[in-house]
Amino acid sequence: MSDSVLVAIITGVFAVIGNWLIYRKGRKEDSAERARLDQKTDDRLKNIEHKLDIHNGYAEKLNDLRADVRVIRTEIEHLKEAS
Repeated sequence: MSDSVLVAIITGVFAVIGNWLIYRKGRKEDSAERARLDQKTDDRLKNIEHKLDIHNGYAEKLNDLRADVRVIRTEIEHLKEAS
């Protein structure tokens, strides 16, 4: 083999190895970034779920208050009729 062919083969091998190493490093960084974004999304969802739970608690309490107001109004009407 001539020297130029040998140099071309060695250069090609190192180029492939270099590109492969860069690819692997990029994938690791992408995986870390993806994991960070997934964690951020999970945190946001938990925050929204917490707010929704609080809201639902108020909605249930509001329904109870409405029922109590109906009972009180009925009792007032009965008291007005009795007097």
